[in-house]
Amino acid sequence: MKLAPLFMAFSLAAILIGCAGQGNDSGGTGSTGGLPTPSADTVVEAIVAPGGTLPTDPANYVYQDTQNIEANQTVQFQLASYDSSGKRTILPATDWVSSDTSSSYGSLGLNSGLYIAGAVPTVAPFFVGTTYLGKNYYAPYSVKPRQATLVAKVVNAADGTTVRGVSLEFYDSDGVLVGKVQQPNLGVFRASVPLNAKKMLVVSESIPSKFRKIFNYNSLGYQAGDVSCSVTLPTLTVGTNNLDSNILLVPKTDPEPDLTGCGL
Repeated sequence: MKLAPLFMAFSLAAILIGCAGQGNDSGGTGSTGGLPTPSADTVVEAIVAPGGTLPTDPANYVYQDTQNIEANQTVQFQLASYDSSGKRTILPATDWVSSDTSSSYGSLGLNSGLYIAGAVPTVAPFFVGTTYLGKNYYAPYSVKPRQATLVAKVVNAADGTTVRGVSLEFYDSDGVLVGKVQQPNLGVFRASVPLNAKKMLVVSESIPSKFRKIFNYNSLGYQAGDVSCSVTLPTLTVGTNNLDSNILLVPKTDPEPDLTGCGL
């Protein structure tokens, strides 16, 4: 794999997505050997790998938002393709690179994609990338200090299915943004936030068009994108904090819920 083109893709990615999402560059052809043809639903993902080992059954994978990796955590980067039904297929990407070329914040297995985060948090996102059939794929990643990990899922209120790609933000008591996370394609989200995080909201612009800009949490209605009408978090502790409820998005075909979480 030639490193220069991929690092150029890193630079382009930073401009195009502002370190806020994933992507791939154009070009590249070849035989897929029976595997899916790469598409917009081909993404770089991170799976928690304690001791450098993944669960034998992919159904037991714990997906980690690449921008919420914690200090001293080990994750396995994978290139995965999703079909229209949501079925996940791992693509055989073996050449991995990071824009942290000096490995100051962790070590990346260039053939395996295994990443062992160091003890020092990053001060800005880096990019991790690989190639498949001549295309470059990349994702921003960050290493956070060991702090509270909030766990829940964003789902369709009508049928309970996961609504992937929805973003959440977390604020302290002064309204300062202290963390963000994106709902993965599968499983729960895992948001690394400081113990002083007090509020949680759904980013309005990330909600698919078929849903309302109001969400339900713990049987109460909240306004997406409005810190003044957001979920009050419980007292947090270092480590895993399972939230009391999933975040439920309401389809536009359903009645608009009242903003009961805001006292309205």
